[in-house]
Amino acid sequence: MNALVVIETLTPAIFSEEGGIDAMLAKLEADVRSVVTDISTAAGRKAVASLAYKVARSRSAFDEMGKDLVSDWKKQAKAVDMERARVRDRLEALQAEVRKPLDEYEADEAKRIADHQNTVQAIIDLGTFSNDMPLSGYVVDRLTALDALPDRDWEEFKQKAATARSETFAKLQALKGASLAREAEAAELNRLRAVEAERLRREHEERISVAAAEAATKLAEERAAQEAKRIADEAAERERQAEQDKAAAIARAEKAERDAADAAIMADRRRIDDHERALRSIEGMIADACSPFNGSELIQRISSMIDSMPEMGRDWEEFADRFAEMLASGKQRIADRLTEVRGDAVQRAREVAEKAERDAAEAVAKAERDRIAAAEKVEVDRLAAIEAERQRVADVEAAEAAETARREADHAHKKQINTEALAALVAAGLGEADGLRLDERRQTVDRAISRDGACDRADRTREGAAVTELRQREPRLHDAQHLAFVRAQPCSIKFCPRPSEAAHIRMACIAIGKDPTGMGEKPHDKWTAPLCDYHHRTGTLAQHKMGEKDFWELMGLNPFAIAARLWVESGGAARGLQPERPKRERKVRPRDPSKPRHKIQSNPTLQSRRFGSQHRPITNRRFRPATGFSAPGGDA
Repeated sequence: MNALVVIETLTPAIFSEEGGIDAMLAKLEADVRSVVTDISTAAGRKAVASLAYKVARSRSAFDEMGKDLVSDWKKQAKAVDMERARVRDRLEALQAEVRKPLDEYEADEAKRIADHQNTVQAIIDLGTFSNDMPLSGYVVDRLTALDALPDRDWEEFKQKAATARSETFAKLQALKGASLAREAEAAELNRLRAVEAERLRREHEERISVAAAEAATKLAEERAAQEAKRIADEAAERERQAEQDKAAAIARAEKAERDAADAAIMADRRRIDDHERALRSIEGMIADACSPFNGSELIQRISSMIDSMPEMGRDWEEFADRFAEMLASGKQRIADRLTEVRGDAVQRAREVAEKAERDAAEAVAKAERDRIAAAEKVEVDRLAAIEAERQRVADVEAAEAAETARREADHAHKKQINTEALAALVAAGLGEADGLRLDERRQTVDRAISRDGACDRADRTREGAAVTELRQREPRLHDAQHLAFVRAQPCSIKFCPRPSEAAHIRMACIAIGKDPTGMGEKPHDKWTAPLCDYHHRTGTLAQHKMGEKDFWELMGLNPFAIAARLWVESGGAARGLQPERPKRERKVRPRDPSKPRHKIQSNPTLQSRRFGSQHRPITNRRFRPATGFSAPGGDA
């Protein structure tokens, strides 16, 4: 333990002693590890904490001593650096002062040599031309400039300057002689060319004058011939124009006759085409009435529409026999088709009645089976509930017993600790009065321990309190199994062989409790009827194009009865509907605090662009309560 105290009395010399620090650390580690500790008692734990504190104090003392020593060293190093900088600056100034005359001499000498070299190079450049054949004037100017160069003391460059001057002078003299000879030859050549050009010009002018005289004579002859020809051509043109006018008059008369004949033919053709279109329209209506997808009522309605067509009262002229024959055959086809449809309707009604009887018998048997199964399930659920309640009671009793044992053990442990603490305090020399106060404190602690169980039970009671449930709007009810069943059924329009779609019924029927569907909403899946894509969406008389009420009235069907029957047949009534999956929440981007807020006007007045008045509430005729339909159970 002495090493823990010795560290505080160490001097900085230990850092310079070889092996001094290692010996001190080894002694300190040996002293610390030789101490016997016992953390099972409070005194032992306190001794361990005290020992650790002494080690930390020794570490801090040693670290502070080293830090102070390093600080002193840094101050000494800083002072040395400052003296070094001061000496360096003064010696550099002395060096510059001593070397200044030498630097000035070397600069002057370099300037003198560069001046001589530049002048020699200028003499050499006088004999250099960018063109190999310069004009004599340029060469004379260079010779004048060479002669005009001033004399100077060339010193060591005297020989080099003389050589450059003589070579440049000789080169310029040679170029001057060659330029003068070349220019003399060029002048003589230009003179000869001028003489030749003058001779050619005189010959050309003579030829032009002769040609002009000949051309004038020829022009006069040509003009006389042209004048005679013009007079003859004008006489012939007048005769030809008279003949053309006569032919044009005849052609206009013939064209008028042809146009009149064509107009009569086109009028007759348009009349015939109009009759043909009328016949095709009547024939198309007859074909629509005889369509295999129509019922008897629809056939009768189309037949009455044919009788009320404006084409029936027109003047058919030569098409009267054809119209009568087509109308008679069409009426016969419609009558035959109506008879066939009515016979099929009777057969279908018979089949529907038989199927209804079979379905009723199967429903009764299924209801009996469901009742027996439900009774058995109730009994099984009752026995399971009894067993679950027994298990729950047993678990609660076991949990209460475990909690009671835990509280008793905790109470005993706390009481033992209190007793040991009291005994330790009395053993430390406290009097009877102090002992009485300690005894009172122990009784207070015992009472607090006994209240722990009651507090725990109160907390558990508060945690088991009921909470208020939140209410939300009822979502749309979905049944994928029922939709698949509806799509598997034939189209509700008789004799339609196309595959079906599940057409949702949006309109209301108060008699059966069908509420109207709001804007942007979709009805529950139980209110669906099978329709093919032609009658549902794409056809001329499709439900989406006509509107639900007009479509079902035209077809003479009750969609609510069809939906209710299919809902029972698919087992949806027993299965129940499931809420549709909620849509994915839309993430809202937080507002940028640096941008201003946008104020939204509350309850803005909507103005019409055309009338300038407020809009009235928009009503949708598809949301009106359905009327004109029978209660569920009618003929679907």
